[in-house]
Amino acid sequence: MRDRLLYLLLDLVRLLLRPVALEPAVRAGAGVGRVVGRCLLRSRRRALRNLRLAFPDSTARWRAEIAGHVFANMGRSLVELLKIDEVRARLDSYVACEDWGVVEEVLRGGTGAIACTGHIGNWELLAAYFGIKGVPLTVIGRRLNSPWVDRAVLELRSKNSVVTITRNSPSAPKEILRALRSRRVLAMLIDQDTRGPSVFVPFFGRPAATPSGPAMLALRSRVPVLVTFIARRENGGHVIKVENLGRPGPAEEDVQELTAHISRHIEAHVRSHPTEWVWWHRRWRRQPP
Repeated sequence: MRDRLLYLLLDLVRLLLRPVALEPAVRAGAGVGRVVGRCLLRSRRRALRNLRLAFPDSTARWRAEIAGHVFANMGRSLVELLKIDEVRARLDSYVACEDWGVVEEVLRGGTGAIACTGHIGNWELLAAYFGIKGVPLTVIGRRLNSPWVDRAVLELRSKNSVVTITRNSPSAPKEILRALRSRRVLAMLIDQDTRGPSVFVPFFGRPAATPSGPAMLALRSRVPVLVTFIARRENGGHVIKVENLGRPGPAEEDVQELTAHISRHIEAHVRSHPTEWVWWHRRWRRQPP
């Protein structure tokens, strides 16, 4: 019942936002996000603790400001997804991809690719952008705790030509192989401690359990590895950056090293955009024995 009420609440918010222009709606979402962040005491405390671990020389005031911006960013991102039709209508002015040539080069290669990013910025809008632009994109992700919200996310992706493979589902291995054979781009978020196969690699100077699936798939299929991020612009909208880390060579068989290489790029982006990462996640929950 709680999950269904949450879904209905989101549907109600979408209806209320329909007559509101995108920019003022996004600003309102930021304000609501800040208020909600102050109410989520456990998540806020965890965010402040993780910020202290990642930036030990920072002040308490700076950490509190960053935490507030993080919750505001989530509010903005939610509004953008609820108003995705308006974002689509003005996509090229609202979202700019600085490295579209990298994407085109990979697609011309005809091998597909493994694309990695993190829970930073509006990552669902990042996937939607590539889907709308015609990139054959398949996202591998977990099923959300709320089945109603999970259904809404799947509908959002499908509407924007993004295929979803549910991690740990019985059909996932076959679907992943089918996507690779079809030369699609497989996209994964690898900045959280999940239940799937993982390796410990440094993240902000501490060992962090990091999903090893992308590295394993890239090494087995010998396809290029991309890292891509979406970040907010000061004047509104977003900018997307894409970097091609190349195709693993025959001698590169170290899953841990490739995972660490990808993770270093994610850390660098989080350091430069700390207000857009989900700091309340228990990133260093597990530690090596």
